[in-house]
Amino acid sequence: MACLKSGGDFLNQTDEDMEPSIHVVFVSGGGRFANQLMVFGHLIALAVEKPEVRITQYRFWPYADLCQGTENNIACRFPAPRRPVSSRLAVLTQHLRRWFPKLYGRYGNHLIATVLRSRIAADHYFDDSSLLETLSPEAFLARFSPGRHLIGGFRMRWWPLFEKHQEVIRSYLQPASRFARIADPWIADLRQRHDRLVGLLIRQTDYRVWNAGRYFGTGEQYRRIAQGIVQRFGPDVGIVVACDEPQPDGLFDGLPVHFCTGAAGLGGHYVESF
Repeated sequence: MACLKSGGDFLNQTDEDMEPSIHVVFVSGGGRFANQLMVFGHLIALAVEKPEVRITQYRFWPYADLCQGTENNIACRFPAPRRPVSSRLAVLTQHLRRWFPKLYGRYGNHLIATVLRSRIAADHYFDDSSLLETLSPEAFLARFSPGRHLIGGFRMRWWPLFEKHQEVIRSYLQPASRFARIADPWIADLRQRHDRLVGLLIRQTDYRVWNAGRYFGTGEQYRRIAQGIVQRFGPDVGIVVACDEPQPDGLFDGLPVHFCTGAAGLGGHYVESF
């Protein structure tokens, strides 16, 4: 825990890492894995467009081992350092999420973000999602002098830059190769068996309560969607289903449905469904 006293060894700098003059550290907000991918993607686009910017995406630490650009860069820095950066706090964050997922989900992010804000010497802390949404990249960076800045929020969206630098974003954040080694042959076999594949995501866990359940669908509703897919594309279509809750036995009987290896209840990692 010495890293907590020193303010976070994940920010240690070497001479070769000193070139960018603005270090943006994202410390709070942004949701879970998929939403953090979105936030990180826009921050990466900003850093590619503005070479004076370096990013540390703290909220991505629990997911660092899931993506190619971060599995050996667990401090989630962009550009990735040429030499590994010690990050005991990042390792601790990953372990807490694995060992105590419910406890971490409830308290971990808030606790560690609070530690970072209170212990790390920073030139600025900025957390205003509504304002971030309206700022251009130039206006956003104009708020910051050279140095380290802690930021938070959710709606950092610079879509023109995101589209412009999509290849860099895609390369950096693509799933780690261990997931592809499972998913690639599985999907290749399905492509040999069907003229066309259609993906269907059954998202129920948080949609059951989020926004008063507006987007929640029952298993029977998803079955009707699958039937509509067959009607639209014909009997040779294959439907690839990912789900975040196990589905009832027989729900899709008589339909060309194949559950991803990462679907809930099948034992694979959920990134295999990605």
